[in-house]
Amino acid sequence: MSNVNVTGIIDKSKMNKFFLLIFSICLLAVIFDGYDMNVYGTTLPSIMKELALNPTQTGFLASTALAGMIFGAIIFGMLADKIGRKRVLMIGMAIYAVFTGLCGFVHDVNAFAVLRFIAGMGMASISPVTASLVSEYSPKAIRGILVTLLITSIQIGQLVATLSGVMLIGSVGWRAIYWIAFTPIVLVAIVYAFLPESMLFYLQHGKTDKIRNTLKRANPEFHPSEEDVYEVSTFNKTKATLASLFQEGRAWNTVMIWIMFFCNLYIAFGVLTWLPKLMTMQGYTLKSSLMFSAIISVGGIVGSLVGGVVATKIGFKKVLFVYYIACAIMINLVMIKMSLGSFIAMLAITGLFIGSQQNMLYAYASSNYPVSILGTALGWGSSFGRLGSVIAPMLIGVLMSAGLSVSALFSTFSVPAIAAAIAVFLMKKPAAINDVSSAQKGITN
Repeated sequence: MSNVNVTGIIDKSKMNKFFLLIFSICLLAVIFDGYDMNVYGTTLPSIMKELALNPTQTGFLASTALAGMIFGAIIFGMLADKIGRKRVLMIGMAIYAVFTGLCGFVHDVNAFAVLRFIAGMGMASISPVTASLVSEYSPKAIRGILVTLLITSIQIGQLVATLSGVMLIGSVGWRAIYWIAFTPIVLVAIVYAFLPESMLFYLQHGKTDKIRNTLKRANPEFHPSEEDVYEVSTFNKTKATLASLFQEGRAWNTVMIWIMFFCNLYIAFGVLTWLPKLMTMQGYTLKSSLMFSAIISVGGIVGSLVGGVVATKIGFKKVLFVYYIACAIMINLVMIKMSLGSFIAMLAITGLFIGSQQNMLYAYASSNYPVSILGTALGWGSSFGRLGSVIAPMLIGVLMSAGLSVSALFSTFSVPAIAAAIAVFLMKKPAAINDVSSAQKGITN
């Protein structure tokens, strides 16, 4: 009889079809997560016009889905460590798809708000759970890159939402943008058929055959024996509770990570929600305003990819700090009066630093927690971050009603960028390095 550390087997493996399948499925799920993040901002000018909403009402309506995400992130994050991440992902996607799609049929503001709240609860499960699964099921040498690429697909989803608005709102109407969200129902079936559960879940439920077969697919060089006893490292046996995030030297970094999550989503959701409307207030057409949002999304994709590659070499902490400072600077520069060509160029550069920090933060934060509580850690971090996504649309709506100029409204986003820079600067080296989630030395630097 021999003891087999399942995480060690996966860590030493090489990229193969098994890992690629898991990554691809999770990637598609996160794309729809990103789609929902931008669907309201894309349709906002049309909804305001049809339902005769003022800026304050619009901001509060935007925050209904985001408020649902707070509860969903907490509930599903903790459930993921108890009933399995695969099940939580399936439930979350089904809830998101059905209730977002139904938004395209309603004509009442209250009904729209309720549907968005429930959809938000489902959507909140997607990024933390998929990040946890990819973090667990990927070779250690490229784990940080894969997690960063995964969360980068949020911007791809945002871009899809914006381009859908450009192509469909003028001809079909804003409701069609919500009907597209029914598509992930198909992905639920794919997750059920092909995605594995967490190894820790298999261990807790005595599913030895599942463990053996999964390890063989993950690492073909592994040759199991009927006498093998499967286990995880002692570090990865921590019980998943909220309190566990503040024990064994994790408290300080947990607080800093939560601050960064909050600031990231405050900036991202505030900009995504209001940018099209702010640009129409500047005299641009709706189509042009949506294209400006697309430029922001493309910039975020490029910024995430570049930042992820550089971070694996010099450390995520250093890259995040630079990105936050650059974000604060560009937000103040982009609204200076300039020619259209110069504005588009400045907007593209600004886009490099809006949203990309969130993608890298998932990889960076994962290195601070054992896999046994990773779902809970990312769930609570994401949940706290959703407070920022709730506050931003409401606050911008209130400030807009108070008469602040477009440039003044946009410049307010530099405040959370500076706060996040301070938080990442104050991060400490983890008390114990997570041998499952840290991709390589760069993540914890």
